[in-house]
Amino acid sequence: MASLRLLGVGSADSVRHFNTNALIEQGEDRMLIDAGHTLGRALDAVGLGMGQINAVWITHCHADHIYGLERLGSQRLFAGLPRPILYIDERLIDELWTHSLQGSMGRIGEGERGLEDYFEVVTVQREFRHGEVHFELFETRHTPGKLCFGAIINQRVMYSGDTLPLPEIVQRHRPELILHDFTMYESNPVHASLGQLIQAYDEPTRQRIKLMSYEDSVAQLQDAIDASKMSLAEQGFAVAL
Repeated sequence: MASLRLLGVGSADSVRHFNTNALIEQGEDRMLIDAGHTLGRALDAVGLGMGQINAVWITHCHADHIYGLERLGSQRLFAGLPRPILYIDERLIDELWTHSLQGSMGRIGEGERGLEDYFEVVTVQREFRHGEVHFELFETRHTPGKLCFGAIINQRVMYSGDTLPLPEIVQRHRPELILHDFTMYESNPVHASLGQLIQAYDEPTRQRIKLMSYEDSVAQLQDAIDASKMSLAEQGFAVAL
């Protein structure tokens, strides 16, 4: 049976909780949702390494979601291991490679290299399947003008990606579990704050929400989070898919 496990639940700046990235496991097959700059430490914390990752899906091109791809691709290439699958919307490829990874991965001792030398690039649009796990993609409300995605996984779990509230997505799919982006700062313009989440979702919906991508000092809001009927997703949280 497939499962999803949160390798990290922290914001881009989190020291204690690693970047918010997830691991989908199907037997010996392991797929990442995002690959942030804390990926190596997050994998090591659960007894895994880059050589045990077979695939990755990228939600958008921010450092806490993509900079681990350098080590994933490079370590597997130098070890002579098969290229991992990279599931990615075609519109993100130029931003990922030309504007993010090429500077460090584009030239190695053996000469020039491209994204396809490190990864088996599989372009996706509205949906894709990896083994028994189905992803239905939707665009999120994150940085203005920047393409970002979330997913409904096996019609049960919503993985929001980085976003402001998405009540129309929740209403359309009615997921059993919602793993939702969250910031403790009401002034943050690109992540969902507690006040925004309470306003956007009714109480029965909030009871199905686990918050992720939060700051290290989030304990300051614990009483308010409890009162909202939402809960924090803890590092290592796992759910069957």
